[in-house]
Order: sequence, then structure tokens, then C-alpha cells
Amino acid sequence: MNRIVPFKARRDIEVTDNLEAFINWAKITLPKGNGVKAGVRWDADSWSRWNIPGSRVSSLGTGNADTNKLMEQPFRDFAKAVIVNRAIKDGKGVQGWVSALKGLEAGLREIIGEVDVTQTNAAVCDKACDLMRLAWSNERRVYFAGKVLMDIVVLLREKSLIRTPFRWHCQVACPKTPTLKQQKADAKKKLPSDKALVALGEIFHSGPASHLDIMVTSSVALLLSAPARISELAFVPHDVAFREIDPATNESQLYLRWYGAKGFGDKPVPVIEQMRVTCEEAIRRVREITEEGRNYAKWLEEHPEDFPPHPHVPDKSMDEPLSYQEVCDALMLSYDSRRIAPRGAFRHRFLEKIHKQVNLSPKARAILNELMSGFEEGGGRGVYENGKRVRTEFNDTCVVTLRKLNVLLRERYLPRTFPYTNEKRILKFSESLFTVRTGSLNDEGFDWLIATNPHGVMLGCEAARLTPQLSGGRHSRRSIFERWHYPGVQVNSHSFRHFLNTAGQRAGLSDVLVAAWSGRVDVSQNAVYNHETVEERTQAVAQHRNLNVQSDRQQLAEKLRSNQPLHASDLDDLKSRQDRILHMGAFGVCVHDFSESPCEKMGACLTCGKLACIKGDEVRLSNLKVELTRLEQWHEDGKIALHRGDFGAEEWVKKVSEDRLKCEALIVLLENPELDDGTVIWNQDNGWTVTTNALAMKGLLDPVEQAEINKEQPPKLSELKALMGRSEAVWRD
Repeated sequence: MNRIVPFKARRDIEVTDNLEAFINWAKITLPKGNGVKAGVRWDADSWSRWNIPGSRVSSLGTGNADTNKLMEQPFRDFAKAVIVNRAIKDGKGVQGWVSALKGLEAGLREIIGEVDVTQTNAAVCDKACDLMRLAWSNERRVYFAGKVLMDIVVLLREKSLIRTPFRWHCQVACPKTPTLKQQKADAKKKLPSDKALVALGEIFHSGPASHLDIMVTSSVALLLSAPARISELAFVPHDVAFREIDPATNESQLYLRWYGAKGFGDKPVPVIEQMRVTCEEAIRRVREITEEGRNYAKWLEEHPEDFPPHPHVPDKSMDEPLSYQEVCDALMLSYDSRRIAPRGAFRHRFLEKIHKQVNLSPKARAILNELMSGFEEGGGRGVYENGKRVRTEFNDTCVVTLRKLNVLLRERYLPRTFPYTNEKRILKFSESLFTVRTGSLNDEGFDWLIATNPHGVMLGCEAARLTPQLSGGRHSRRSIFERWHYPGVQVNSHSFRHFLNTAGQRAGLSDVLVAAWSGRVDVSQNAVYNHETVEERTQAVAQHRNLNVQSDRQQLAEKLRSNQPLHASDLDDLKSRQDRILHMGAFGVCVHDFSESPCEKMGACLTCGKLACIKGDEVRLSNLKVELTRLEQWHEDGKIALHRGDFGAEEWVKKVSEDRLKCEALIVLLENPELDDGTVIWNQDNGWTVTTNALAMKGLLDPVEQAEINKEQPPKLSELKALMGRSEAVWRD
């Protein structure tokens, strides 16, 4: 790994000189990046081909789409230098930074009249946010781009790249939490429909013969066996499934080897019993149709200097000159002597197409230039027999061999990450469950892949192939639903992950377990995938104690309206205890006896089981709504801090998320028209107190109590398996 020296600004020179030095530093640093492929070009529009995704320096567009127009100079070189500083020096993603740079360029053009980054000021940044808001309908994208723009301003100030240093704070408001109506609409959009699930199940169990249908239905079966992202299928090995004896039940449990793409890493995932048979059958089917692709990928990997074998390869050594006809036979290029001769097919259908690639290795570029320069320009000389032109001759000087063709063929046809399935270099094509020969999954006569790429390998599960098959036909292709006569049915591949996450929440899995099952580190991201209805969340609040409806609800409601003291005898659950006046808290009635001990929750009422909310208490209901607004703001602030990597932000977001959901559920119950005024609603306790916290820190807790305190720690595999059984009822429903 190359050591990257960060750019250090000089305070004794002009900002324009510092900017030029910053750009020169980036040009030198770019090729040194860990994982950046050889031959990277500074002047390229994007460095995605060289393993820096999201680096295209295009300008801000309109109508929720960015333009294909590149950023203007000299701002373009500055933007590239920022990308290098972020991706190469810091080793982090650049997509959010590129979005902010688009807005900054547009703001400079609007306010300054030129894209000179050294003249950036607060007005430019404010205008950048306004222009991004006009360009993008996604409020969250604008919000986070504005936050990144704050970091860019800090970079400009620290590197002495602006004429007048300033401090700026983004004024874009954080998007509000969606309403209940919006949440229901969001759930309908993000969860798969029953029609789609039934259709895919029927197609799978009908035993499709088409390799494409096998690939689509089997991929969906795996996505329904573990809450994965479609991109994570690229990391699934051919031996993905294995079994172990569960010590708790002494039964064999099926697991999948899965790699979490967003930080969780390689992990075994238990498969619930309802999907076990389907999952095993899906793996068997895919393994059967992809074995030839894996073997071919293995040969290419182990024989990098040999030309790929096939029946039409000329019987010549690697360095023996080839005729143009033999070249076309080796490359499997079609030609017709009446329309295009072998020479023309090789030059126009192969060499010129490679010449357009910008990410060629230096070795391939040298061979390509040698061959291209060896062709005689012009129409050649005709050869006649009996007064009839029979052929055309050229004085070409290029010498074509299998060794040279092998280099060009691999550059032209193999994925740029070969032998690995993608830039992360986690799994090789020779080990992947989904490796196929290019063109082997064609349907309905779409064999153009065979004609243009007969030597390549690909992943049959890649999103570019599966998404059109599930979400609807594109480029005249019919989806799997259309081919199997399920008109109008569509499904998003990511909806299966939402479906399993929601099922886990409904089954009662904790947030930590759901996150572990889903392969995510940030527990707060669970909320995006949880589409439980408000009614379902309300039941979670009331599950610790059943709703206690007093016989004299009206009398209790009247006491509240007239602000009379409440006694323990007014609540059914406390009638057997010593009668005393109860404390009225901010959110309801507190039944804790303060004459015995102080509050053990330190005022954390939303986590306390001694809180009783009473239907009809408008004052406490109003307080809960104010508290909900405050919690929502804290939650958004916490996510921003989490995005920055602030210490303790993850725990804070988790704590606030729990309080927010609790507060929301209590409000729904207290506004439920089906409950009479005076109905007592008991809150659910989370088990935390100041005493247990102190004992846990000292290691003095009883083992049972300690287990309760540790219940939010990352689960062991056996614990996850045990709790997975609780989701069976959800699947049956």
C-alpha cells in the first residue's frame, strides 16, 4: 500500500498558487491510491472504471436529473482534487461530495459570474443550496449535500484556497418525519405485493427450464431467505449453504454464508424453517446451470498468458503470425466476403471498439497502437483474374499473434475487476454461485451478447439483468411476469429486504437482532425498513399490561377535567395497595411511591412502567405532542452527528428512536376514538434504572439481571437462531 502524503498549504503565497499546488498534488496522488487500477487518466470524465465510483464531474441539472455537461474549468480540476483528497487520502466515498460540488459550481456561476472557487463566499453557498433544491426533488439529498458543502468550506479555509476566509452554516431544514398517511403510502410502495410474491412462488415451484427464469426465481428465493441487498448477491460463493447442529435444539440448522455490504462483513445467517427447502432447491438449480461458467473463469484465472480455448482457435503457437481469417476465427468474429472481409471485420468490429475504451492497461494500449499503425490506409489494390476483380490486397505491416490477441481479448471482453466480481475484491468469479458465460441467459432471441462478447463471464444476478425482469420490461424485453402471463405485476428487488425486516419487527426481534440479521452496523437504519402500521406499534406499548378499562371511566375523566387529586384507589390495578394521592407527571399519572424512594428512572418517564396515561387528559396529550416534536428534532440531529462519525452518536440515535416510537404510540392510543375517556393505558418498562446501571458497571448484578442489561449487545448466532423461530407465525400469516 502506497503512503499518501496529505497536501499542506502555504500561508505565504497567493491563494491561486495554493490552488494550483493542490491540483498538482492531486494529479501526483491519484495513481497511488490503494485499489486504483493502472492507467488512470486525470483528464477522464469519470474515474469509476479505475475503482473510484461516483466520480463523474458533471454539472448540476434540472428536473431531478444532472446534466451530461462537464463542470467548467478551472473548477473541474478543483473538484477532481477534492475527490482525490476524499477518496485517496481519506479512503471514503465521494458521491455526496460530488453532489455538493455540483451545487457550489452552480452557485459560483450565479453569484460571481465565473467558476472561480477562490471567490467562494456565504452568498455563493446559500445560492448553491437554493439551486440544488430547484434541481432535486429529493429533500434529503439537498439536506445532506448542504451539510457536505459545510465541510468543503472548511477544506477551502484550512487549505488557504479562498481569498476571504469565512464560516458558513447550511440553512436547509432537515426533512420532516413523514405523516402517518405518508408512512402507509411508503409501506405500500416499498413492500412487495401479494400478487408478486404468489406469482414468483408459482413460477419457482413449476420448475422452469429456461436458465434466465431459474436465475431470476432462485435469486429471489435467496433474497427471501436472508434480508440482503441485490448487490450482495455478487459476494455469494457457490458453497453458500452449510449446516450445523444447534446445541439448543440438537437439530441441524441451515445457514448461508453472507457478506454485509455496508460494514457488517462476512457472517453466517440462519434460514428460517419455512424457507429451508426452497432455499436449498434454489441453490441446487443455480449451481447446476453456472458450473460451466465457474470452470471457464477458473481456466482464465489460472492461464493468464494462454488464449481461451474453443473449437475455432487456429492450430498455431502463441507467437506464430495469423492471417486475418484465422484472427476472426480465433475471436469468433463473423464476416461475409461479399460485404465485409476478415481484415475489415478485425479492424472495425474489434480493434476500433477497443480503441474507444479509456481504461486500457499500458500493455494493451501499446499492442493496440502497434496493430492500428500497421494497417495501410486507403482502398488497397485490386487483384483481377480473367478481367474480374477477385480480391483486394494491402501492404499491411502489422503482425497478429494469439499472444497479442489474448491481451486485447481479455481487456475487451472480461469485466474490469476480473478475476474478482467487483472492486471490493471479496469473491472471485471462479468461486461465485452466479457466474455464467456471457450470453447464456438470453431470452426471446436476444443473442447480441453472444455476437459481441463470446469470451466473457458475468454474474447472472447483477442488478442490470434482474431489475428489468422484476420491475418491467425495457428495450422490448418482457419481464418474467409477462412471459409467465401475470400481466401488470411488478416488484422492486429491494422490497424483499423491506419485507423481511418488517417481518422480523412483527415477530418481536430486537433492533440489534434485526440489524445483525440484515447485515447492518447502524441500528438506527432499521426504522427505514420497518413498515409496521401504527396499530401494530401501539400493541407493543400495551403488551406488558393489558389495557385497564375502569368501570367508572366517566368519574375518572371528570376528576381529570376538574383538576382533582387522583388516588391509588382510582386505578383498578392499585386498589389492593395502600391508598394515597398519586403524582401527576408531564405525560400522565406516576404511581411511584416517593415516600419510599426517589425516582429510579431519573425522570425518564417514557421508559417507566409506573406511568399511566389516561384517555381524555388533554393537558398530558398536548405535552406528549410537544415531546414528540422535540424527539424528532433530536433524532435528526443525532443522524447528522452519526453521519459525521461523532462519538456516542449511535447510542444517542438508538435511545431517541425508542422514545420517539413510544411517544408516537401513546399519542395514537390517547387519540383513539374507540377508547372511552377515562381509559387507563399503562406504559411498558424497559428494565433500566440508575441502580441496575451502577451495579452493571461494577459487575455486581445478578446473572439474570445482567442478561437483561446486556440484551442490546450484538447477539450470538445461537441467540439469533432461537429468536428466529418466533417469526414463524408471521410467515404463516
